[in-house]
This record gives sequence, C-alpha cells and structure tokens, in this order.
Amino acid sequence: MRKIFFNATQHVLTELQMTEANKMASVIRNIQEFPIFENVKETPDDPEEINKLVLEFINFLNSFVNKEGADTVYLHLPIGSPYFLATFIKNLQYLDKRYCILFSHTKRKSVEKMEDNKVIKTKVFEFEKFIEFKY
Repeated sequence: MRKIFFNATQHVLTELQMTEANKMASVIRNIQEFPIFENVKETPDDPEEINKLVLEFINFLNSFVNKEGADTVYLHLPIGSPYFLATFIKNLQYLDKRYCILFSHTKRKSVEKMEDNKVIKTKVFEFEKFIEFKY
C-alpha cells in the first residue's frame, strides 16, 4: 500500500511533525515543490478568482494522487486565506476519496526571557498531533 504525506502548508514541517508523518507514510512531499504553490500561497481577494483557484487546486491534487499511484494521501492543511480554505472545504466532494485531510494541533506556550532589563514574552506553538478532518 503506497501512502504519501503531502504537506500543503506554507511551512516546513517541524522535526516532531516529520516524525509523525514518517509513521503514517513512506513518502513525504511538500507543496513548495510544485508550481501551484505560487498560486495558492497568496490567494486573491476576489471570490470568483478564489473559486477558480480552489478548482485548480483540487484538479492538481486529483492529478497528483493518480500520478503517484497512491492508495492514501495524507493532506496536511491549511493553505491560502481563510476564505480559500472555507471554499476548498465546501468543495471537498470533488476531491479524490484517497485523501485524508489533516490539521496540526499545537499547544501554545508562553516563554519569557530577560534582555537589556526588559522582559520579552513570546508565544511558542508546540506541535502535539495531527487531527483528521472527517468529510
């Protein structure tokens, strides 16, 4: 059974995410490897253009799963603007059923450090697990 983990986020996977992804699939691919990344990383603000882009993205994904001969593709989201993602979710009936949609669940931690007599507080998002989106 050929399983692929497809990171469709704009971010490189963390070490913990890579460890978990490797437990799920033998192949890990990143959207940055494909020309469609340039289109979806900065989505337009026109709803009609977003609808076209969502369909282009779904067509790309369907073509990808067929070219790769995968039995399962774990699709790690989000990508694009919130409007793009909502439109994508609304159109999931057009996505090949071999896709399993995942989101990262993180824990927010507050980290404080002293620097030049100032307290600097930052938020650190620590990966905990992938959560499957059932559709």
